[in-house]
Amino acid sequence: MALLGTLGLDVGIGTVVLGLAIGLGAGVAITISTVHRRRRYRDTATMRAFFAAIDTGRLPEHLDQEQWGSMIGSEITERTRAQSSSWAFLILAAGLVVNAAVNEPRWFYVATAVFLLGQFAWIRVSTPRILASLISLAAQGRARGYPAITQFR
Repeated sequence: MALLGTLGLDVGIGTVVLGLAIGLGAGVAITISTVHRRRRYRDTATMRAFFAAIDTGRLPEHLDQEQWGSMIGSEITERTRAQSSSWAFLILAAGLVVNAAVNEPRWFYVATAVFLLGQFAWIRVSTPRILASLISLAAQGRARGYPAITQFR
């Protein structure tokens, strides 16, 4: 820990190990999430087309109705769940700010709280736009008479 000491950070080995464990755990979680998403969309081209449709708000002319209906439905469910659970980020951030007031190292708690507040803000700002686009895509599918897409909002 001599390197950290020369940087002016007086931390113990436990803090370093905890930081590494959290970083590695987050990396593994992101990797698993990415692999799961790619499997849901079958291939990268379909995934890109799906997110392009969300961005533009237009359903492609030629598509696999079953697959797109499933993707739209699962994305609506996932985004709604994320929006509901985003309040946990705010509660955790508040707890970390309180913890920073009474414990050391304060920089760790404050930095983590700022990260959590950023996550909360990102979800609360981006999710309503994405949900509106997904609902629009489902409505376009219903207008075209696609039975697989009509089961969603």
